[in-house]
Amino acid sequence: MRPMLEIDLPYILVDGRRFRGDVRRIEDLRPVLMDNLSEEGDAYYMFRDVRPVHETLRYDITVMPARILGREFIKTMGHYHDGPYPEIYGILRGEAIFILQKRAGRDEVLDDLVLIRAKEGEIVRIPPYYGHVTVNPSKSMLVLENIICRKCRSDYEPYIRMRGSAIYVTVDGIVRNNRYLYVPKLREEKPDKGEIFSLDLKDLLKLCPYQ
Repeated sequence: MRPMLEIDLPYILVDGRRFRGDVRRIEDLRPVLMDNLSEEGDAYYMFRDVRPVHETLRYDITVMPARILGREFIKTMGHYHDGPYPEIYGILRGEAIFILQKRAGRDEVLDDLVLIRAKEGEIVRIPPYYGHVTVNPSKSMLVLENIICRKCRSDYEPYIRMRGSAIYVTVDGIVRNNRYLYVPKLREEKPDKGEIFSLDLKDLLKLCPYQ
């Protein structure tokens, strides 16, 4: 069953429990933005471990208000995982674009580049070894849920070194990030239908491959 959720930023209520979010500010995002900005303020809010799933798993919620940063739609910082850990995202409200990319040994050379458009009631699976960025391309608030193995750690440095992912999602369309030396043809995939808590626990436990 999906969580009972109320939003009063920087707080949310999940099943009646109140949580204060960690804030990602626009200043934090500057190293990964296409345009140089002097703008300041809150970008999005991350709420960690807000609902029990299993002792090996962590359930988070991210709230991303609609905003334009320079020419880009607001997005997450972007990160790779520190091992072969997959991750599952669900869209609770709004719509999202996920940019997935897989490195070919070096940050500036990619093996794969994938774009997934998802909306409320859909699920996106991040495969092992793929970096990912989430974009809110709409005029409405985006609310994401995700489940990941507690042992997994996020590596933001490759995205900082490359000033973001291999593409930017802008008000004028998709723009290539020329800091990457080789990028394969962008391919689009469809999300799955459903919500995270409709998935079987056996499926979710596969997010921790070393258990």
